[in-house]
Amino acid sequence: MNKPNNNAHIKKWLHLHLSDQVGPATFTKLMNSFGSIDEVLDATAGQLTSVPGLGQKTAQCIVASRDTVDVDAEISQAEKMGVQIISRDCEDYPAQLLKISDTPPILYVDDEHS
Repeated sequence: MNKPNNNAHIKKWLHLHLSDQVGPATFTKLMNSFGSIDEVLDATAGQLTSVPGLGQKTAQCIVASRDTVDVDAEISQAEKMGVQIISRDCEDYPAQLLKISDTPPILYVDDEHS
């Protein structure tokens, strides 16, 4: 935890978060299985299927999304709207949310309320 909430870090988290077939539960399973966002993003479809409950179709969707997810557009839109993007492992992430199951991996926070 307490990772810097820098642009490169957020881009990696958004890349997985915005991938097809990846919700909070799948995101968490992937992170728990591979240990880091870099390992998840580098995994092949075959490696992804080693995650319990993750089938071939889902793994292929995740891998295919790597070429279609527009992280820069997401960040640009957030900036235009005055929204900060916070990943679950950053110090700004609300501690109370970490106590619930299926914790959202990414939060979009209005700058006025952060």
